[in-house]
Amino acid sequence: MKTIILTLTTLSIPLMFNFTKWINYNNYEVSDSDFVTKYENEKVTIKSNNDFKVFVFDKGCDFSVVNGTPNNCEFYMNTNFFDVDNNPIGLVVVDGTRYSDRTSGGGFFYVKDGNPVVSRNCPSYTDYSTQTILWGISNGQVNNRLIKMKHAKEETYRNVVGQNKKGEIVIVTSTFGSMVTIEEILNVGKEFGMVNAVLFDGGTSLDYKFDNGDYRTKFKSLPNWVGFISGYGNPTTYLCVN
Repeated sequence: MKTIILTLTTLSIPLMFNFTKWINYNNYEVSDSDFVTKYENEKVTIKSNNDFKVFVFDKGCDFSVVNGTPNNCEFYMNTNFFDVDNNPIGLVVVDGTRYSDRTSGGGFFYVKDGNPVVSRNCPSYTDYSTQTILWGISNGQVNNRLIKMKHAKEETYRNVVGQNKKGEIVIVTSTFGSMVTIEEILNVGKEFGMVNAVLFDGGTSLDYKFDNGDYRTKFKSLPNWVGFISGYGNPTTYLCVN
């Protein structure tokens, strides 16, 4: 893991690297006690350290999936990977309507009869669904084949969405400047009790925000204007929590 400080100008995008943190979460024993509670109410607990932010949502929250950046959610985060034409890859169901067909493999976050589920499988009918091409944990077992792949070992912004034995939805994300591997972020997810987990689009796509009027935190790895100049597309699908 390395922490990178980025400075951007309109004419160029120089990178200033600050290699002050080299905590290796492959060998480092992650503990809940390493994290500071930033906010807590009856619906959500938010914790963080220098490298990760963790959101634990009660299963009774109102979960949904939306197309495009939400404007009426207490929390949102990008989900599906997308192709060069900015079309989502994999299943997208919003309010019972299918907007994109499922692809093989991967995993899902879906809502059926008001109940949120993280799984490698998804029923034919759901109220909301969003699919990723990467599953990370299934029945408590880490996807060892995935973490050995070359792209999984690259250090970049990442997120993982999981579910614990209580049915709570646990979301772990990179913080600003914290570049991590898939194994590193999955290890954090397991420490916070994930028994099933999937990894949604990260890197330049990572975009999340929490704002309930009492507490606010947000992160967007690539500002819209930089994406426009560089040609990178914007995320197409988001998980929403109220």
